[in-house]
Amino acid sequence: MSLLDGIVTSSGSEDDDIVHSSDDEVRNQRHLFVNEETSSVVGTDEGKVRFQTFNAGGDSSSSDEDQEENPWQFPKLIRREMKNRLPNNYNLKRWRKPSRILVDSVMQLLETNSANSVDIVFEKYDDELMRLLRGKRQEIELIKEDKEKMLGDILQRIEKKLRFSKFPSRLTENDLNIEYIYEKRRFLQERYVQELRKAEILEQEIAKERKLLQDAKELTENIQQTNDKRLTDKLVRNEIHPVLLQSISDSLDSATQKIAYRRDVIELNLENSHQIHQKTHSIRRPIAQLIDETNQLTSVFNDQNRLHKLEKMIL
Repeated sequence: MSLLDGIVTSSGSEDDDIVHSSDDEVRNQRHLFVNEETSSVVGTDEGKVRFQTFNAGGDSSSSDEDQEENPWQFPKLIRREMKNRLPNNYNLKRWRKPSRILVDSVMQLLETNSANSVDIVFEKYDDELMRLLRGKRQEIELIKEDKEKMLGDILQRIEKKLRFSKFPSRLTENDLNIEYIYEKRRFLQERYVQELRKAEILEQEIAKERKLLQDAKELTENIQQTNDKRLTDKLVRNEIHPVLLQSISDSLDSATQKIAYRRDVIELNLENSHQIHQKTHSIRRPIAQLIDETNQLTSVFNDQNRLHKLEKMIL
């Protein structure tokens, strides 16, 4: 049951259930949009119609739960709905009467929705109304005007109830302003689109920078390989600068001869077991001398690397 149906069919006091209308007495025998739970019209003083609720089962007794769910008890209704829409650990401590602007904002929403609802309902049931009233369009317009007037009276009563109700003190006037809500929604949508575009542009820039980094790495590797190849070719063709060539020759001649000799001894097995056991100074060298040769070879390689770097700088 919607809030409007609950307002019309509520079982409150007589003063609360009275809705002013002037044309219902003429058509008090016609019932439109009848459901299982409908409203019956009871004759009262002139210009007043009281709506009573009855069920299809015939049970018209009102319980304590129905009294608690009376939609016209705005203070309880507002407090309950506000608490239901907040987290369980959030407690509303301060309540106050709403300002005039807040009440006007709520009423503007209700008036807009009620006007649209009347038009939608009569448009939906237009064929049934035409068949029921035998094509009398004027009668349909009268019924529509009567329903609009009834809704107007209900809205006036809602406005009066709202003035004496209490809302959370943190609820501002703009929170229920339809223009403010619309503008805020549009602002958030535009901001979301802007941030999305910025994110796309940033992703494109990151992709470009990654490509540039990869190209730079490949270029550096190619340059290094090219320089190594050029230096090797120049060494083979003896095209190195005379200064560098003399330095390389002075550094490597004695070491290369010793290294070649030791390699030939190992590969050709020039030392036999008898000579090895004799430990002669002419064939077998002490371990300390081998260590010295190893250190010398290491220094030669270091000099070669330094020369290689110097060659790159000159090129």
